[in-house]
Amino acid sequence: FIGNSYTYFNSSPELVKALIKEKYPNKVVETQLVSDGGLTLKLHWEEKIALDAIKSKQWDYVVLQEQSKLGMGVLIDREMHFGQTDMFFEYARKFDAEIKKAGAKTVFLMTWSVKDRPQEQEILTYAYSKMATELDAILAPAGLVWDELRVNEDFDLYSRDGSHPSPVGSYLVATTLFTTLF
Repeated sequence: FIGNSYTYFNSSPELVKALIKEKYPNKVVETQLVSDGGLTLKLHWEEKIALDAIKSKQWDYVVLQEQSKLGMGVLIDREMHFGQTDMFFEYARKFDAEIKKAGAKTVFLMTWSVKDRPQEQEILTYAYSKMATELDAILAPAGLVWDELRVNEDFDLYSRDGSHPSPVGSYLVATTLFTTLF
């Protein structure tokens, strides 16, 4: 898993691992998380820790999760808005090439829009879908599932900040990844 706080909040990789072990108790499952708050794929690329992790083992899948504003947020009137998707596309392509070279399959973990800007899901959906299609990668559509369930008043997918996942939101992410892969 290569991502940032959206991935490490509530240990999403460990939740995925637990779901796999529950369904397939004899399957050997190993995960590794390379993340830090706010990291973009560009910063992961420049730091090289993620690249070293990709090359360190024979992974079946490498899950890529871009920064919540696709790494190109623009501040307008003290509100963060999406900018262009060019940086996400560039580094998604670079990572995918290295992942394929290592013999693994790229999985894009589509993120979700912040609570008070649901209309931005359209941009996230476009960007992640475009990359998955172009690169013949797997798309885990957590953002689309999230978008369908965000209106359910029985639970809140968001933590208090209206951006990061609550425990229920992280479970949704994990079940979407599990369902996508298996």
